[in-house]
Amino acid sequence: MVNELVELISTQARRFGDREALRFRDYKTQEWMSISWNQFKTNIEREAKSLYKAGLDVEDKVAIFSQNCPE
Repeated sequence: MVNELVELISTQARRFGDREALRFRDYKTQEWMSISWNQFKTNIEREAKSLYKAGLDVEDKVAIFSQNCPE
């Protein structure tokens, strides 16, 4: 499953680059914001590196308790 998700994001970033990947409302400003596929991929890679540095490894289980947000 991990490889399929990584490959999907990488493929979408290659195909669509700076095109919009997702939109979300910034609840502080009430403005709609967007993130490109390239930025989405960069964000995911940054978070994955942070989790790895914290001691998590491939296929470790993680639970996230959070409100819906682009992060």
